[in-house]
Amino acid sequence: MTSTHLRAPDDLSDASRRLFRRLVADRRALGGVAEVDALLLADALRLRERLAQVRAQLAVDGPTVAGSKGQTRPHPLIAAEQNLARDVRAAFDQLQLSPSKRPDVTEVDSAGRLVDPFAGEYDDE
Repeated sequence: MTSTHLRAPDDLSDASRRLFRRLVADRRALGGVAEVDALLLADALRLRERLAQVRAQLAVDGPTVAGSKGQTRPHPLIAAEQNLARDVRAAFDQLQLSPSKRPDVTEVDSAGRLVDPFAGEYDDE
């Protein structure tokens, strides 16, 4: 696979692009990165960014809003937050990046990165 397949999409924030590179390295350590893995990872990071936006708005608004008759109701973004968090977890599970979904033989280094047994053997590095 060429490095162009592993570049973080331009529509991600700087922080998500940095995370994309680190998580691609983690996927490599798990046995490789197919193009579909990179696409799924980019989507997971977009969802994660949207989740951060929702959480920021909830921090401003609080967990409740006034209903049509002045009653206290749960903020409608709470459901969005739950759905986005679930979708982010599912994507990381699918990529085997969640601790419970990683192979038991995976080693984690002192920086929290998965150890790649094939480091240095890639064409695009």
